[in-house]
Amino acid sequence: MLGLSQDDLAQRIGITYQQLHKYENAVNRISASRLFLCAQELNAPIDYFFDDLAGPLAAEERRPRHRRSLSFSRAFNEISEAHLQRALVELAKVLAESGGESPQQDKTS
Repeated sequence: MLGLSQDDLAQRIGITYQQLHKYENAVNRISASRLFLCAQELNAPIDYFFDDLAGPLAAEERRPRHRRSLSFSRAFNEISEAHLQRALVELAKVLAESGGESPQQDKTS
């Protein structure tokens, strides 16, 4: 989403691409301090890395959501006008608060 490659992130946190790949695939354990650096570089909360442990959705159910999220983020970043980005954020908030359900249409019309 940020346009960083694995190599870019690895360089920013002071490790090799290979080591980052091992962290991602759970071949090697990552220290808390290195995980903190990753979170800072990715501008993400530390609990982002623990979604698989706490989330109510199974991993198979999260993958499509993650892909849609990435797609949405890329499209959002292509919007150059700030007022349109703000409007989209507000729309997303309203939809999230309503549980994603459409408002009921007035049956009298």
